[in-house]
Parts: sequence; structure tokens; C-alpha cells
Amino acid sequence: GYSTSNFQVVELSTTLGVDSKRHIAVTEKGIFFYVRKQGLYFYNGSSLEYLFENIKPIFDANYVNNSNVESISLSWVGQRVWLSLPYSTSSSGTESNSTTNFVFDPSINNGSYTLFKHQDGKGLVSGCEWTDNSDNDYRLMMHPTLPRVIIVDLYEENTDRTEGTDVSFASYYKTKWQDGGNYVQKKMWRRPD
Repeated sequence: GYSTSNFQVVELSTTLGVDSKRHIAVTEKGIFFYVRKQGLYFYNGSSLEYLFENIKPIFDANYVNNSNVESISLSWVGQRVWLSLPYSTSSSGTESNSTTNFVFDPSINNGSYTLFKHQDGKGLVSGCEWTDNSDNDYRLMMHPTLPRVIIVDLYEENTDRTEGTDVSFASYYKTKWQDGGNYVQKKMWRRPD
């Protein structure tokens, strides 16, 4: 609806809900929201879509501290969803601050995730897009523990300057296993003779 006279409440689910207003990102495409111990969902105005199927095992492995509700943040920045989680593969769900961003890009196939950490091991929170008086566009995120606003998606940069000096950060990617398209041959590290 558009006003109190024609607005109506429609129940979409009896089992899904959010714990904080920080777990919702409203976009022109629809609404993304984070559900504890389940992950990311998308509502397009008519149906719900679950977007966390491939990485849901992080909850089974207890890599996410879902009890710290305020350290979880969802933002829509640069046409992507930035989910900030207190995530660690070594601390068994005891992280107290956001340490990792799961950045979901809905424009790649059916959606694709990128795992991102700031150079100091934190995940950035509460993002927005901002335009200054000179029409310069900025994609901004906040540092979870320091009083800093950080510009993201600076693709030409290879350092961070959170503390005032340039610090390099590690970057890598993984590819799927390549088998040369021959399904009857065993996979080997060198090409077949």
C-alpha cells in the first residue's frame, strides 16, 4: 500500500524474522534481510528467496557468533549486499566484533559471494552511498571498532590507510578444478599425453 487507507499487512512466513533493524537492507530490487542461524533472504514483493544455501554450513560449524546481534550488519552499497558477521573458523563462534564481510552480488549468474576483510581483520559495517557538493559519488562503510568511515570499491588502490599510513593487504581467489573436459580420464596435474 501507499497510505494508511490502502495499506494491508500480509504474513509471508511464520518462522522467519530479524533481531535488529541493522539486519535489513532496502533496495530498489526488493528487501534483503538476515535471519539468525539461517543467513540471507530476499523478498521481491511477491516471494521469498533463500540466498545462503551454499554457505549455510558456516552455522553448522559454529563459525558465526549469532548471540552478538549488534555486531551483525546488512548494507546495500554499490548494487551489492554487504553482510558483516562476527565470523571465525578458529574461535568456535566467540568473535565479539564483525570480522568478515560476505558481499553478495546479485548480478552475477544467480548471485555470487565474495569474502572480504579489512586489512586489520575486521568486517566493515553500516554502509551507504553518498554524493558530495561536487557530484562525486562515494561508497562508504564504517569500521566496527575505530571511529573511521572508509571508502570502499576503490579498485585502483592496493593499500588501506585506516591508521594514517599505507598498509598492504593480501588478495587471492580460488578457481574450480579443471579437468580438460574428459570425464573418463583421471584428473592429473599435467596434461594427458
